Amino acid sequence: MPISSSVNPSISNHLVMLDWVVLGGYFAVLLITGILFSRRSPKSSDDYFLGGRKMPIWAVAISLVATSLSAATFIGTPEEAYNGDLTYLATNIGMVLAALTIALLFIPAFYKSRSESIYHLLELRFGPAARKAASVSFLLGRILASGARIYIGAIPAAIL
Repeated sequence: MPISSSVNPSISNHLVMLDWVVLGGYFAVLLITGILFSRRSPKSSDDYFLGGRKMPIWAVAISLVATSLSAATFIGTPEEAYNGDLTYLATNIGMVLAALTIALLFIPAFYKSRSESIYHLLELRFGPAARKAASVSFLLGRILASGARIYIGAIPAAIL
């Protein structure tokens, strides 16, 4: 029995026209913005990787929070909240506090250092061993999390 039918028998396993319109609209906006932004040519690697260091701190902080979200967030969180478990709400409050801390303390220091990446900043401040340790930790975390994220993202695809 498909997942959605076992949870709620009244849910259809098929997309309706509105679903396809929203999905098509999303991909159209994605394509148009990709085409428009690809016409701008960056003047340097600093422009390409760091936005010319002209991004406001609040936009960088929001971007950092957005990159921490995954398919697990969008699929699992509503179900947990619906079942009465609001534990994730506390995590979101912590995420907002972390974003404010990053925006007010760390991003100005990063901009001031003129580093091209957080790893470069770590190397400048603490030496090459810190950069390598942070890089290995990040890669290990990505490897371990990727399998779970792919599986979680595949659950709704299996329903289609």
